[in-house]
Amino acid sequence: MTPEELRLRHLEAIQQVINRLAQNSFTIRGWSVTLASVVFALLSTQGNTGRNLVIVSLAPVWIFWGLDAFYLRKERMFRRLYAAQAQALRAGEPPEAPDAVALFDMNVDPFQVKVASLPRTLLAPHVAAVPATLTVIVLAFWIVGLR
Repeated sequence: MTPEELRLRHLEAIQQVINRLAQNSFTIRGWSVTLASVVFALLSTQGNTGRNLVIVSLAPVWIFWGLDAFYLRKERMFRRLYAAQAQALRAGEPPEAPDAVALFDMNVDPFQVKVASLPRTLLAPHVAAVPATLTVIVLAFWIVGLR
């Protein structure tokens, strides 16, 4: 196999990881809404004691929010790895070049400084939209329910 073919295979492997991370993020958002709704519904049927515990339904929302941000940040690092490998392929750099990403190296640590930190990713509008909305709904129900 030529070095170019090996680099293409490396790009395919990176793309598979990116796709898996994106799928995980999508699945987590669905689970977040589902679990929060189930806990919310179960506790709201418990009368006054349940209303005081409705706030517990925020736990899965916030846990999955953190996981979603984690997966998105990892996905962005793998996208940077993909871009670096694709650039090396376009430039025709040999795999042994000093700055080249080693073939089939999946270490994304060097790209951590090139993507937003985890706290910034948590607060990105497209990441925070679902959990923030669920949090507002649960808190509103809790406040109204306590009156």
